[in-house]
Amino acid sequence: MRAMAALALAGVFAAWPARAVGNPPVGDQRWGDEGPTLGLTLLGGLAVPLCRDQQGCSGSLAAGPSLEGVILYAPDDAWSFGLVAEVRRGHWHDTYQGMVEGGKTYAVDSDLTSGFAGVAARYVALPALRVAPVIQVAIGSGFQMQTGNNFHCTNGVMPTGQIAVGGRARASKLISIFALASASSGFKMSDCGVSDGPAATPFAGWGLGLQAGAAVDVPL
Repeated sequence: MRAMAALALAGVFAAWPARAVGNPPVGDQRWGDEGPTLGLTLLGGLAVPLCRDQQGCSGSLAAGPSLEGVILYAPDDAWSFGLVAEVRRGHWHDTYQGMVEGGKTYAVDSDLTSGFAGVAARYVALPALRVAPVIQVAIGSGFQMQTGNNFHCTNGVMPTGQIAVGGRARASKLISIFALASASSGFKMSDCGVSDGPAATPFAGWGLGLQAGAAVDVPL
């Protein structure tokens, strides 16, 4: 009996170091504090632009793909801070009546590449869990490029804010999977409208988004 107890105790002490320094064993849902890391997150998905609070906001903005990159320094497992950039692709269509030829109706179309760049902060609640809730907040300046030569007021600084919520799943000590739903908005420092001809092209970088992707964290 004593021999069996001693053998069991020796087995526990033999397994303890591997559990302390390695990955959690299968079935264990908790992860230890890995210390400071530098992480790169790439997210792709669908962006739904919403045209709000813009003068002459007419026509239709189509949903399109989006791509977001985030570089964050994490002093611990819960908080991280760094830089973010998002690019969205969409299409704008509108019609207008000309002042000649009996008020004939014309169409105007433009492919829009919009987005924003700025700083971001991410908070992971319950970071020791393999699957944990996430909230990410970013502020920066919007930008937009468009095809065609239609009149627009999308130059200069366009203060933009974004909030995203979702979840993080740890695939390993270095790799995580993210899924986030986001909403962004802002305002243009200058706005414009058109009284004759096609309306000014709206800014398509604000709206809703649904993205998923992966992050790689490098220990520092």
